[in-house]
Amino acid sequence: MGASPQNIQSLRENIKKELHGLYPGREINTITEILIMHRLGLKRHEIGLRREELLETGDQEWFGEALGKLKDQYPVQYITGTAEFAGLVLKITPGVLIPRPETEELVDWIVRENNIKEPVILDIGSGSGCIALALKSMIENSRVLGLDISPEALTLSRENAERLGLQVDFAYYDLRSGEKGWDFQDWNFKGHAFKGPAFDIIVSNPPYVPESEKVTMDRNVADYEPHNALFVPADDPLVSYRLIASFASDQLKNGGSVYVEIHETLAGETGDLFKQEGYHDIEVRRDINGKDRMLKCRWK
Repeated sequence: MGASPQNIQSLRENIKKELHGLYPGREINTITEILIMHRLGLKRHEIGLRREELLETGDQEWFGEALGKLKDQYPVQYITGTAEFAGLVLKITPGVLIPRPETEELVDWIVRENNIKEPVILDIGSGSGCIALALKSMIENSRVLGLDISPEALTLSRENAERLGLQVDFAYYDLRSGEKGWDFQDWNFKGHAFKGPAFDIIVSNPPYVPESEKVTMDRNVADYEPHNALFVPADDPLVSYRLIASFASDQLKNGGSVYVEIHETLAGETGDLFKQEGYHDIEVRRDINGKDRMLKCRWK
């Protein structure tokens, strides 16, 4: 980006020029705002007001390195180490999936429908903790547990909970093998232990992208985000939901609900799977882009 003094406005123009053709124009604007707000500690509306402000040498070098990574399709959230989700600012590392707006819609659905005074909620495959922490922050007196198979994800989700001051527990669990690092008797909330079936709501954004679609995905996703959080075998694309349905049938209270994010082309098949497993009141909802993205069903 050169060593000559640079102000915020020329930085914006340079980023736009360098990324032109690599990202859509609106996404370039968003990326630029994210970088500037993160590095310079500005609010969005301050960027234009302080456009003539000169950058320090260290800041210019940082933006130059960030731009190099972006040109190689490296996700901006991994550059800043943060992501916004449902009003929360979460720490994000390359070992976890980047939270997405579509998943915020899933959280919003749960929050809007909940009429339980103190719901007990389980988040399967919690990753950064985004769903569990958002639900805890939005539903008063909720009791929330997040499960994940990744030690790195569990470390990060616990750190996010501590940073945000939200009382959410996170524990190891492998749905495939049943290996676990927790037990209901060990999970306490305000001094009360729980024994299964304990949950009013089980939610998950599981791996659901068939591996065959990897070649058509954007590089910033396929090359850098964790594959174990994204992909499932092409010949068994519903494997995650089969595991969730079986697990939830043992852990949901009667009348409890499952909410899951789904593949846009497999809504019917996913609903049929839950129906065959004994669930009812199957409902599919579209996301802001008009794609079948979320499913809810009820147990007994």
